Amino acid sequence: MDALFSNKIWWIILGVIVVFNLFVANHTTALWEEDETAYAGISSQMVKNGDWVNPGFVWSDVHRKPPMHFWSIAVSYKLFGINEFATRIPSAFAYLFLLLTIYFLGGKCFGRNTALLAILVLSSSFLVPNMAKIGFTDNGLLLWSTVAVFSLYLFLQSVEKKWLILFWIAVSLGVLIKGPPILILTMGIWGFLFVFAGAYRSSLIKMHPWFFLPLSLLPLFIWGYLSYQKDGGETVNFLIDWYIMKRFRGEGHVFGQTGPPGYHLAVFLLAFLPWMGYFPAALKSLYTKLKQPDFDTLFLIGWLLFGWFFYEIMSSKLPSYSIAAMPCAALLIAKQIIAVDADKTVHSNWVKVSSAVMFLITFFLMMTIVVAGYKFGQRDGMFRGVFIVVICWSICIVGVTSTYMSKMRISVLSCALFGLLTTTLVWTRLAPVIEAQRSTNKKLAIRLAKIAPSDMTVVLGEGVKQLPGIPFYLSQHFDTVYHEKMLEEAQRIYDTPGDRLYLMGDYWYERWNKEWSATNKSLGYSEKVEIWNMEKLEKSHYWLVMKNPPK
Repeated sequence: MDALFSNKIWWIILGVIVVFNLFVANHTTALWEEDETAYAGISSQMVKNGDWVNPGFVWSDVHRKPPMHFWSIAVSYKLFGINEFATRIPSAFAYLFLLLTIYFLGGKCFGRNTALLAILVLSSSFLVPNMAKIGFTDNGLLLWSTVAVFSLYLFLQSVEKKWLILFWIAVSLGVLIKGPPILILTMGIWGFLFVFAGAYRSSLIKMHPWFFLPLSLLPLFIWGYLSYQKDGGETVNFLIDWYIMKRFRGEGHVFGQTGPPGYHLAVFLLAFLPWMGYFPAALKSLYTKLKQPDFDTLFLIGWLLFGWFFYEIMSSKLPSYSIAAMPCAALLIAKQIIAVDADKTVHSNWVKVSSAVMFLITFFLMMTIVVAGYKFGQRDGMFRGVFIVVICWSICIVGVTSTYMSKMRISVLSCALFGLLTTTLVWTRLAPVIEAQRSTNKKLAIRLAKIAPSDMTVVLGEGVKQLPGIPFYLSQHFDTVYHEKMLEEAQRIYDTPGDRLYLMGDYWYERWNKEWSATNKSLGYSEKVEIWNMEKLEKSHYWLVMKNPPK
């Protein structure tokens, strides 16, 4: 293992793959429904109308959050234009800074080699690196959550003011991105250590949370005040009700997404699939230290409790909820690898059994890739999937075998390459096939932009699936795009001077034709436009209506 840490060539190669995976296809992949397109729409509106206080966009009300993530995307739009790549720049850089944070701050906490391995583990896992390619709020939140956790550790070890200041700054920025989650994590760890780490109580008290916590929330309160003044409290009241009150009352299922306890365990096992040979053993090792826990053990347990297990008992479930604990999991896996390298008998049965389970789960993952390729790309897609399987599963077999036999250098490199190259090949070989079907909202907007001028108003009627990506892409060409709920109002506007472009479903279209036929009136021009329904994995359609045929 020492040779691995000192081999700069390997680290450069792995680093190049990490950066390549982070940015590849970010400019060609259409925005993901619904969250990413909603964030893009809200941020683009900030740039266009100059309202940087109240986030809002068509069909995006439930995606409103505190404004910092929207500000970062809006600034990116100012610099690079409104496009997919610019939407994802803040998330991508948050991920890069996260890796640097683990190296510099995590190295101070747990040692340079452990930090390096943790970076390798996290960057070759399947969830965090791929979420970094999407303009979610979770990536920025993960960065500041990790900065806060490491700063807390370093302050308790040194009681230096710089770590205290950094901790509260990170908390303040995390709250401005997504509200309560960073408070649950940091204050949860603080309280856990106060109860169980008696030797550190005086240092914990010196953090003065009764003073600094309200101070760290001051930027959020200032924004909330400005928002309240602007819209009478509509945005602030919505955020409090939707993101806090409904969660505590057990009503907070996000779009009906829920699950039993153990949901996030499954997320972790799949996210760290390339390292499954070590992950269960790492948890077992942490558990065995509970008999005589040292500070590191208590700290890592607190991190897991309030970054992961807390969300197991919540009725609302999304994979991203427990993402704050994934750097902790990466550190635990890194520590386990180092322990196994030092003593090949450390939890050997756990490592061997986990390696066998990894082999089985990977088999199903590889078959899923082939099936997905065929579903979206027929024979070409299937061949692409088989190509990915041949390369990645071969590396996986080497990784599983070497992990089983405790050949650590081969095991670490094989597991890392399996995770990294699977991500590379999925984005470069499989994603283009899927994208041809998935990006129909973008293609629809491009099609409409070719047949109508930018000053023509676009009216979205009922029957159009309320995905923010549709108005976002339309708004890149058309000056005005809005949703009309009442057919009677749409008909009235149609009769007024000037042409407009209507997009509607079958019910509106058939009812409109029927009503107007009864009065000897007719629509000037109509056209059926096909889209791809990703939920049903089949083609669907909308109706395009205008007074005059396109030129």
